[in-house]
Amino acid sequence: MTNNNQLEEARKILTELIQAEPENPKYHDALSTVFHLMERYEDALQEAQIAVRLEPDNPHYHDSLGATLHELNRFDEALVEEQKAVELEPDNPLFHNSLGVTLHEMKRFDDALTEKKKAVELDPDNPRHHDSLSTTLHELNRFDQALAEAQKAVELEPDNPRYHNNLGATLHEMKRFDGALAEAQKAVELEPDNPFFHDSLSATFHQLKRFDEALVEAQKAIELEPDNPRYHDSLSTTLHELKHFGEALAETQKALELEPNNPCYHDSLGATLYALKRFDDALAEVKKAIELDPANEEYRSHLDDILRAKQ
Repeated sequence: MTNNNQLEEARKILTELIQAEPENPKYHDALSTVFHLMERYEDALQEAQIAVRLEPDNPHYHDSLGATLHELNRFDEALVEEQKAVELEPDNPLFHNSLGVTLHEMKRFDDALTEKKKAVELDPDNPRHHDSLSTTLHELNRFDQALAEAQKAVELEPDNPRYHNNLGATLHEMKRFDGALAEAQKAVELEPDNPFFHDSLSATFHQLKRFDEALVEAQKAIELEPDNPRYHDSLSTTLHELKHFGEALAETQKALELEPNNPCYHDSLGATLYALKRFDDALAEVKKAIELDPANEEYRSHLDDILRAKQ
């Protein structure tokens, strides 16, 4: 039986139980979890809200509701629910970590750091908490500390590909590319059908100027997830380095088709058009990038390069 079939069977059973006992919050919470796993987040939200209404002092129900609101990018509301879970059960490390993850998404990194450190303090042998703490330290450019936490996560759960990938990302930022490569390769080995890991591996090969290998990994990421604009842009970057400008142009255009208001993709398209000596078109794309992200100095530098080339 496939996982989808199991989830559908669980949904049917829980629906019948709720029909028999509509005021039982456990059944609503369990059905919310099933819907969440099925990525039916609006349905999950409805059931989680019922569970909280029926038993408002249960911190787990508030945490579950917060998790679903998080998936719906309703971070302000998720924050309220996760804060309530922590208030009701302040010694539960999972609730502190959930709160930290939402604060991280809201770019409240210092507050996120406090919550994630509390999770590690309460449950120091849980690799998930160390990995989560590492991501926030990474965002704060505290790479030595991020590295230590990422290494601890891998030590505690060496077969988790996400932890290897995150460790590789920190090593990458520290320009320790050989170490980053080993971790990215391990992540792909452990979960070969994850496009994000192939994209990460491609980025490290790219930094090492191993462009042919970067190309293979970038193409694999797109094969696995063809509608992800980031992967098309990554492939374009490698094709550009290989001077395959026509193909690079097509990939960046695909990225923009999928995400038209991403300034990075307009800048990338401008770079390829510049290489093709299509300076007017390049100028238009870089101006669009600046319009979308006026504080980015790199885009302004590219604009100056194009203007000089046009003279």
